[in-house]
Amino acid sequence: MSADERSTDAATCDAAQLPVTRAVRQQVREAMLASPKTLPAGATVADARAFFANPKVVSAVLVEGTAFAGLLDRVDLPEAAPPSAPAVSFAR
Repeated sequence: MSADERSTDAATCDAAQLPVTRAVRQQVREAMLASPKTLPAGATVADARAFFANPKVVSAVLVEGTAFAGLLDRVDLPEAAPPSAPAVSFAR
């Protein structure tokens, strides 16, 4: 993949989706973010909303230490969710 095909900041990537014919030739390391946006697994809904205050951030990887705890997308947080609720309860 050439440098102009990669984004230096995935949050600003205009071509996040690839055609299947191109994607099947990639290895996982070519498709993954090197430094994903993370939140601790104990984060609250208020923490997640503050995290998503940047409109370019659409997902957060919830982690407990070095272990994956869930993936939280901005759209996963219901408007009515109480700020003190655990964000992980809305993660996939």
